[in-house]
Amino acid sequence: MHNQDIIGLTIAELFVVLFLSVLILFPYAFESDIPEPIIQKEDQFLTVIIQKEIQSLPKIIQKEVQSLPELLDKLELILKEKNLEIIKLKEEIEKLNKELSILRKKPIIVLYDTDFRFKEGSADITPFKKKLESNILPEVHKNLNTLSKFGINTIEIVGHTDGQITSRKISNFDILLENVVLGLEDLNKLQFGSNVDLGLLRAISIYLFLKKNLQIEDINYRVYSAAQLIQPNGKIINEINRNSVGKYRRIEIRFTKTDSNKNDFGKNLNKKKILKRKSNIK
Repeated sequence: MHNQDIIGLTIAELFVVLFLSVLILFPYAFESDIPEPIIQKEDQFLTVIIQKEIQSLPKIIQKEVQSLPELLDKLELILKEKNLEIIKLKEEIEKLNKELSILRKKPIIVLYDTDFRFKEGSADITPFKKKLESNILPEVHKNLNTLSKFGINTIEIVGHTDGQITSRKISNFDILLENVVLGLEDLNKLQFGSNVDLGLLRAISIYLFLKKNLQIEDINYRVYSAAQLIQPNGKIINEINRNSVGKYRRIEIRFTKTDSNKNDFGKNLNKKKILKRKSNIK
């Protein structure tokens, strides 16, 4: 029994020795069988290739260096072109900003009572007609030319008065207003009964003058009366004033855009129907 254990241990030890031997010798079992001279030739071949590449580098670098001036010239030309584009863009932006500023302001031509004074209770422009022709017409033309690119196609004329109470009591505007606008009746035949009427009457008087002298077919006109309600600063009144206030008496000429020429002031009125209109005043 004892001898068998000795034999068993000896066999186990032999297996351990064998296993360790395999582990030690395993890396060498797969070593290349290529002969040493061939390996040396391969190394020499690679060395030659690398050396050639290294030797060719100066030529490549020199070629690239020689092409640098040409590349720099091209880059300089591109930069000049881009700079020109930037300058043009800046000019366009500046131009657009100016035009936008003009459009936002929408110039208003104001005929103040000090320079364009109507006679009391009158809409006759005779006293200052020459000023209208020499000063206002050129200014209106200038504004229309400047604003036409924005589609501005309408002139608004707003009549303003002060708060003095008018002496007239009966207005015939409902009877003759359209006739006067169409040129079928004289402006002086209109009788105003309030400051609202008077503001509108004077606005119509300026409209008739511009319509005749501008002679621009594709321009619309709008006439309004603000009576004594709007201050010269554009704000509505904050007190009642029945005195004569010259700065309140004025005509404003504004420039704006409307959708169509079909609604041009006075264009679509039926002359025959207006002529046959009868008074409802009792």
